[in-house]
Amino acid sequence: MSCWGHQKQNNNASWWHQALLPLVMFFVPCVWSQDKAEVMSSHTAGSAVKHTTPAHLDDGSLTIIGSNEVKQALGMLEKVRRRCHERTFQVNLSPNDATMYQVVGTLCANGTFEDKTLQLLLSGGTYSGVYWDFPLNPAVYSYVDAANQQGYATLNLARIGVGQSERPSGNLVDVVSHAHVVHQVIQALRAEDNEHTRFEKIIVVGHSLGSMIAIELAARHPDDLDGLILSGFLHNLNPNFFELAQNAYHPATLDEKFLGQFPHHDYFTTVPDKRAALFYHSQTAEPQVIIMDELTKDTSSIGETAFTLPFTQTLKIDVPVMILVGEFDAVFCGGALDCTSASEVHSHQSDFFTASSCLHTKVIQDAGHSLNLHTNAPATFAHMNRWADRKIGNGKHEATHPCDVD
Repeated sequence: MSCWGHQKQNNNASWWHQALLPLVMFFVPCVWSQDKAEVMSSHTAGSAVKHTTPAHLDDGSLTIIGSNEVKQALGMLEKVRRRCHERTFQVNLSPNDATMYQVVGTLCANGTFEDKTLQLLLSGGTYSGVYWDFPLNPAVYSYVDAANQQGYATLNLARIGVGQSERPSGNLVDVVSHAHVVHQVIQALRAEDNEHTRFEKIIVVGHSLGSMIAIELAARHPDDLDGLILSGFLHNLNPNFFELAQNAYHPATLDEKFLGQFPHHDYFTTVPDKRAALFYHSQTAEPQVIIMDELTKDTSSIGETAFTLPFTQTLKIDVPVMILVGEFDAVFCGGALDCTSASEVHSHQSDFFTASSCLHTKVIQDAGHSLNLHTNAPATFAHMNRWADRKIGNGKHEATHPCDVD
């Protein structure tokens, strides 16, 4: 099967081709080889059109000859072009289980991968990596684009059990097994003999369930990462969310999108048309985004539901931590915690972290749980990458305000 990302663009393409291309690109499977999957994206509002990178750019080098104008233009192209590899990792679910599974991630950067800090992205429950690289209007909603443009490399990881990654029994997929899987991925990324780029600095960026996985990882394997960005997460649960969620989830095998895929009812997903109430603040949510969210929703495992808030695990973290939460997050705001008060949120969360984490909290006004999918997402992304610059640093550039100077 051919892939849209490898086809030359036809200037005479019909109007329906241009209109439907963003959707087609997402739903048509595209398997990239590890060595030839370097691509350049040209993003415009509402589209994500990928062009084949010329062969002479495959090795990341560019020989420029000619006028100064040509040099400048090609230099800019080299700087802004987005290159991606699809990476497959062989992992097990625990040190005591020899059964191997495949997890898939997309490694992207603008220009070369060399000397860049990596941001490893973990999605929340019922979300795949689409959450981080949303196909509609990527200039607004793609965190991958935003981080790449700020000079970071990203690994958008399809968590075990979602997306292109394998789905073990849902009873085996929980926060602890997720953390073990991510640990193995990070070990591969840091390895001396890594066939791609060896990353010296790694920031783990989580959303909701992905944030809890990141916390578990940091507590169990403190040397794996240099910093944590935890979005859509607090040490608090909204008591009203349980009533809201009671009729909002069902076994994935009962959902039209996943019919026949989960015969043992060990994975579940959201009931159609429930995501708006669960994850969005209506005043800053575009209807077409919610529709796309519904079309691209994924699953959660039975094991993931058996979680407790990591009250003690966060006390073990000794790397810089940033927490971001929407002012109207229906999952984590409410009850004992009023998220309209940024100072109250920071004071509340500080009790669960040590001084070595130099905790920074940010309340995103006019946003719900799924921060990336609100119209103010660019401001959210800017906060995240600015914090990363200050506390971790990017590649050879040291942190401008490391924790020890706060």
